[in-house]
Amino acid sequence: MNRKERRTLQRRQSRKVAAKLQLPKNVADEPAALRQHGDELVCHHRYSEAAEVYRKAVTLNPNHARTWGCLGFALTRHRRRSEALECYREAAALEPNDIAIAHDLGTLLMADKKHEESASLFERVLRLKPELPEAHYRQNVMWRLEKNESTKHYKTCVRTTKAALAAQPHNANLAVNAGISLVNMDMPQDALDWFKLALQIDPGHIMANYQMGETLRILKKFGDA
Repeated sequence: MNRKERRTLQRRQSRKVAAKLQLPKNVADEPAALRQHGDELVCHHRYSEAAEVYRKAVTLNPNHARTWGCLGFALTRHRRRSEALECYREAAALEPNDIAIAHDLGTLLMADKKHEESASLFERVLRLKPELPEAHYRQNVMWRLEKNESTKHYKTCVRTTKAALAAQPHNANLAVNAGISLVNMDMPQDALDWFKLALQIDPGHIMANYQMGETLRILKKFGDA
């Protein structure tokens, strides 16, 4: 197949996809069908069009949390974060115990440096699903970014990180998080065990190596640093 034939084939395929993704007239007033169509557009990375379809769906049914969450996702991907944040807030107000909505809202707030609110959302997620590693990781980051020196919070960091590692034992970042939390609790000797674990998982982990050296210095073991 030469270049011209390939281009012709690509154009035909593109037209077929475009035709498939046209909004059918018979679903224009059906929120569930609109959501499904929006999902199809998202699968093809057509976020702007998906956002418009989801917006029609929430206009018809403003009490459906998942649709608000889908609209928030599409807007996030379309780089309209402030609008996405409002959509996720609407979704969370309707379904405060929805794990995906709370996690996505917390992630957006984290990006906006609203650390305290973000951390509380990840805490909610972990109450609902304690084994979710990503929420453990983000929650720990939020506490450290807020420079919260409370020993209670750092102990919680270590406890939740242990639970996360049980679910995802090959994640070196989680072990580093626990080690840093212990250093902040003035427990550098215990922190060393976590940094060693991180390096067992990933010997080339830059932060684990750095934290190991700094912790050894704290312990005045300069010969091992």
